[in-house]
Amino acid sequence: MQANWVGFGKNLVVGQRNRKKVKRSVLNMGELDWHHIDEVLLADMINVIRDCFVIPDGEIYINKILSHIAKVWRQYKSHLKSLYFKPQERSQEEHYNTIPCGISRDNWRKLVKYWFSEKGQYMSEYGKEARASQCHIHTFGGKSYANIRAD
Repeated sequence: MQANWVGFGKNLVVGQRNRKKVKRSVLNMGELDWHHIDEVLLADMINVIRDCFVIPDGEIYINKILSHIAKVWRQYKSHLKSLYFKPQERSQEEHYNTIPCGISRDNWRKLVKYWFSEKGQYMSEYGKEARASQCHIHTFGGKSYANIRAD
């Protein structure tokens, strides 16, 4: 079987074994912090990825996988919020009844409850202010400013 090669940065290259689709529901979307995800669940995710890709042994590779999963996890929760969270249009109870496909009722309730909480509102405003205060927007894709200057 011929492998399609995928890179996770400069130091990690893996070959695809098969085309299993990893379900989004494997990861608990109701958790608010990546560091609170159960270690057994993280080990299961690593095993699922190892079933799909040829990955060398080593802690550096596992850390790279987990950091990539964490990034995708945060992006997906942000995507859910942008599509389904409309506090001006619907109440908290109405949000509870609008469950996206692939998310369990319990996980969805946890997310909505957090987004309506004072802490969730504060963190949202804090993030908006931080993004608005950036004066140098990086628009060069994956290349850093240092690499662009060197080229």
